[in-house]
Amino acid sequence: MPRIIAMQADVFSGEQGIPSEDIDAFMAKGPICWRAGSDGKLYAAAAAWKENDEIHWGRFGVFPAARGLYIGTGLIRSSFAEMLHEGVDKIYMDARDAG
Repeated sequence: MPRIIAMQADVFSGEQGIPSEDIDAFMAKGPICWRAGSDGKLYAAAAAWKENDEIHWGRFGVFPAARGLYIGTGLIRSSFAEMLHEGVDKIYMDARDAG
């Protein structure tokens, strides 16, 4: 988890200007996190959490060096497959223009 939190701080705070305090508040929601990596390196992460009796998915981030390699695409597919397998029938997401 510390590596996922550090990655989120880099991607969300560094690139998108989201205050790092928001990451701590998010972790208090008890999310389930997925990660993609190799040889001890973290390349991407995503999370799901329950809010107002709804399952939300997000906090998706990919380190810049791993972008365009479809690592994130695989992480999205596997995290959704796991949630659907566990019986989740609706997944809520928010999107933002980070460009």
